[in-house]
Amino acid sequence: MLSAYVIAYGLFEIPAGALGDRNGQRLELTRISAWWSVFTALTAWCTSFTQLVGVRFLFGVGAAGAYPNASGVMSRWLPAKERARGQGVVWGASRLGGALAPLTLVPIAGAFGWRSVFVLLAILGAVWSVIWWWWYRDRPVQIAGISAQELAEIGGSQREGGTHQAPPWGSCCGSSSSGSSFWPMVLCLGSWFYFNWFPTWMVSAAHFSTREMGVYASFPFLLGTVSQSRRRLALRPAGHPAWNSSGLSDHHVHLSAATSVLLFGMTTVSSQVAIVVLASVSFAIMDLMLPAAWPCVCASVGRTAVSRRA
Repeated sequence: MLSAYVIAYGLFEIPAGALGDRNGQRLELTRISAWWSVFTALTAWCTSFTQLVGVRFLFGVGAAGAYPNASGVMSRWLPAKERARGQGVVWGASRLGGALAPLTLVPIAGAFGWRSVFVLLAILGAVWSVIWWWWYRDRPVQIAGISAQELAEIGGSQREGGTHQAPPWGSCCGSSSSGSSFWPMVLCLGSWFYFNWFPTWMVSAAHFSTREMGVYASFPFLLGTVSQSRRRLALRPAGHPAWNSSGLSDHHVHLSAATSVLLFGMTTVSSQVAIVVLASVSFAIMDLMLPAAWPCVCASVGRTAVSRRA
């Protein structure tokens, strides 16, 4: 059931990002959040495994593209020097949501049933869609009252069209330096464990009660929120001494290794306190790396591919 969503999400992430480039992030993020709301509500309607798998797959089809379109928003609205901080805010908000979910939704499910959770979230998503469409504009110049000084500070983000080019698939997927940057990020799966399997693992393997899970499952996300808010990034050009041959900075590689060691250690202990501590620290360290690594790799691969074509 979880895989149906993730597979669809992965397949449609790039097309949804391309639609944002073509049609603007205002329309695309409204579409994504409205679709998300509809299929969240439909989840509460399902009564069989087959229905849930089908709804979850279609859920992933429509929900894909939120992060690349959020990045498109930042590229238009934030000066280059502030985009890393903007990425940290977006990722930090996702972690804060992950922390609040078990604390708030588990008690609601216990009191009113699990279907009530999906109905509530669907309503919140629909409200967000309306507010976003009403408030946001794709170009800063379209906002009434914005000053010339603000437009000058934003710089190239006020342009009407982007500089989007066809993805350099041959360069990304091959054995070039771009490919060696691309594949490690594709195979970075640690965060999916926390978002999809960690609560289930806590109950079925680590023997937490559902009530305990509702509290302690929030700890990794709380520390992740702190990590995201504290992380600042300066994008460096490809070939900078801080980058190794794979295109990832040594700092990020070390953080990934530490995350892996702590995550493995979590599976070898029996103390619930130790499990919560190791899981939380592992996630926090990973979150020092992820929001920095993703835009760095994209910038590095993109620059390399464009320079080669030129």
